[in-house]
Formats: sequence, structure tokens, C-alpha cells
Amino acid sequence: KEMKEMKEMKEMKEMKEMKEMKEMKEMKEMKEMKEMKEMKEMKEMEETKEKNLVVEIFDSLFIMLLCFATLLSAMLLKNNIIGGLDYTIHIKTLITTFLGLAIYLLYMLNRSDKGLKVMIDYIYPTEENKQGDNK
Repeated sequence: KEMKEMKEMKEMKEMKEMKEMKEMKEMKEMKEMKEMKEMKEMKEMEETKEKNLVVEIFDSLFIMLLCFATLLSAMLLKNNIIGGLDYTIHIKTLITTFLGLAIYLLYMLNRSDKGLKVMIDYIYPTEENKQGDNK
């Protein structure tokens, strides 16, 4: 009778171990799937960020082009010269202008991303942000 009970206990123990191993295997698979999903999301975020950068640059340049067109048209109408203006372009001035434009774009793109992140974190706090605020 004792042998039978020991045998049953041994079988129960083996079944319990098998069940635990199966659960561990399932947990490992779930963890791997989660990691794969996170990697995929990160890759998609990087691609989206690259696309957003191009759109931001285009937006900034388009607005600057509109400002230039507005100023030029106002200047042409003021002088009543519809045929155009008689002016020359100096290379130093052109380089300075483009250098200033590049610095402005880099500054604005950098600051706008940081400002947007701060605003989103403030409006939609996540667990990480809440923990960071409590420290």
C-alpha cells in the first residue's frame, strides 16, 4: 500500500514538474513574441521618424518660400515694376543666407521634437513618466 502511495506521489510530482515546465515554456514563448513585437514597433517608429523629418523640412521650406513670395510681390508692387527688379546676387550674401537657413532648420527641428515630446508626456503620462516625476 505504501509503495502504491509513493508511486502515486511520484507520478503527481512528475506531472506537476511537467506542468511547470510547460508553463515556463509558454512564458518563454510569450516573452519572445513580446520582444519581437517591440522590435517591430521600434523599427516602424524609426521609419516614421525619418518620414516625419522629411515632412518637417518640406513644411519649413514651403513656409519660407511663401514668405519670400509675399515679400517679393509686395516689393514689386510698391515700386510699380511688374517686369522685375534690377539686382545682383553676391556670393557672400547667398552663402550667409543659406547658412542661416540651415542653422535655423536644424535648431527648429531639434527644438520642435523635444517640445512635442514634453507636451505629449505632460498630456498623456505613461507609467515611466509617472515614476520619473515621483523621484
